[in-house]
Amino acid sequence: MEKKHSYADLLQIRKIMQYLRDDEYGLDRKMFNLVAGLGILSCIYCIAGNIMLGLSVWLHWFMGLIAIAIIFVARWVNKKKQYYEPMAVILCAVSYTSLVVIGYFTTGGVKSGIVIWMLLDIMMTIFVATGRRSYLLLAAMVTLFCACIAAEYLLPETIREYSRFYYYGDNILALISGSIVLYSVAKLTRDTYIRERDKARKSTEELAAMLERARKAEEEAEQANRTKSVFLANMSHEIRTPMNAICGMAELLSDEKDMSPKCLEYVETIQESSRNLLTVINDILDFSKIEAGKYDIVMQDYESNMLFRNLIKVCQYRLENKDVHFVAEISDQIPSVLHGDQGRVNQILINVLNNAIKYTKQGTVKMVISWQYEEADNGYLYASVEDTGIGIKEENLDAIFDAFHRVDLKQNASIEGTGLGLSIVKKLLELMGGSIRVTSEYGKGSRFDLRIPQTVVDRTPGSYTTYKGIPDKKEDNRKLNIQANIVVVDDNRVNLQVAKALLEKLGCVVTMLQSGAEALNWYEQGGRADLIFMDHLMPEMDGIEVTKELQKKGCRIPVVALSANAIKGTDELFKEAGLVDFVSKPIDPKALISVLKKWA
Repeated sequence: MEKKHSYADLLQIRKIMQYLRDDEYGLDRKMFNLVAGLGILSCIYCIAGNIMLGLSVWLHWFMGLIAIAIIFVARWVNKKKQYYEPMAVILCAVSYTSLVVIGYFTTGGVKSGIVIWMLLDIMMTIFVATGRRSYLLLAAMVTLFCACIAAEYLLPETIREYSRFYYYGDNILALISGSIVLYSVAKLTRDTYIRERDKARKSTEELAAMLERARKAEEEAEQANRTKSVFLANMSHEIRTPMNAICGMAELLSDEKDMSPKCLEYVETIQESSRNLLTVINDILDFSKIEAGKYDIVMQDYESNMLFRNLIKVCQYRLENKDVHFVAEISDQIPSVLHGDQGRVNQILINVLNNAIKYTKQGTVKMVISWQYEEADNGYLYASVEDTGIGIKEENLDAIFDAFHRVDLKQNASIEGTGLGLSIVKKLLELMGGSIRVTSEYGKGSRFDLRIPQTVVDRTPGSYTTYKGIPDKKEDNRKLNIQANIVVVDDNRVNLQVAKALLEKLGCVVTMLQSGAEALNWYEQGGRADLIFMDHLMPEMDGIEVTKELQKKGCRIPVVALSANAIKGTDELFKEAGLVDFVSKPIDPKALISVLKKWA
């Protein structure tokens, strides 16, 4: 709370100094009150001096009125708590200058102590004025005081003459008074400087401490992100490793000829549940990477025709056991080769299609894809996915893109999912500069419209056909016979069994090695193969280190990473280390066949 001071205190130097030292007041307010206090004291001093010197009475009254005016001005300004600087300038430049000019002609001119008062008046005015105002006042006051001296020179009769004793006494009194004024101004300035310096030093120390805390917090955040990344990688590895066994064994069992229909139904249930669990794992990993800012958009050239064929195959696979028609209408004006993140574009469209398939029990899921040029070599893929599913209530339309949020749980309780698919789609589109919007009629179906920016590499239109119908059954891979010598390096016995069984089913001859040391020893003893599948995370020596050692020994056998670490960026890490390709666990037989056809 602001301290209250009696206006009578302005007449007491002790109270004035106490008032000026109060840290509750700003510098402008202190300067104003200093000027006002010194003005009052100067008026009192001049009145007393003039009485002693026997000067005219009207000068006493004039100075007294000035002092009273200053008191009333100080009252008004302190009450308003504003106008400190302009009123201080007015007091110095008008009131005090008037006193100095009058005093010049009545107290003896240049021989008296009035010159000291001129300098003090100039100093005080410049001290309280700021900006261009200070230059103008300086010029005006110097000009005025020089005019007074010139008037004395030209018209000496305008100056009242006094005794030699008077002039010496007046100069001594002016010197003493000026010293007091200078001391007061210097003391206020110095005290203010010391206080501000201490405040600045304290603020600097606090800022330094704050920056140090921020640095430590940043280091902790970075460490937390690194820990999170390691945890995600470990979680991916630890969950996918047993998932590899479950999915792989279920795949092998599903191809057994003498299996009863009941057992085959059990196996298909295991496969479907495994796929659902794998989708959940992938969604959580993707969402965590996006939230941590570790999800990069990897730009590369790709054939748009391959992208759309893959989409159709995935939808066929998803709709194998559903009475749902899938329709794909793809414009023949889409450039054949585009530049963008093919994997992310594929993921976006797959997530939206999966969402439509999941919530459509019967009827149709329709995908329409077109192209529009924005600039010479830039444009947008426009995709719409429309279904005849259960639809979305209007009040839930904005919530469907929220993470871990599933709308209308009572209606959709039997439908599996994490509520992350569409959230990931929206975040990926935002990273790419695209957009998504949804329209829906509850009970009749929904439509998602996407806009994905891409760059054109080859403007030649692709050759697409419209697909319409019920998906085909999955292709039979049992007739494939890929005759190749394959080496599988993995420290997990179950993973070796799964990989061996899957590869042998495809006609491969398989050699199993359980460590990097065994792999190096195998090659040094003359071991040769068409392809090596190398696990990533192994004790003592990981897959990357083993591959580099093999390359140092002159090995030219293609090495494919076989890893449960499916964190984004892992495939780039493998390629930089010299591994030619990457198959994630659980092993997808189609991905395995594709790699074998490419490298074996």
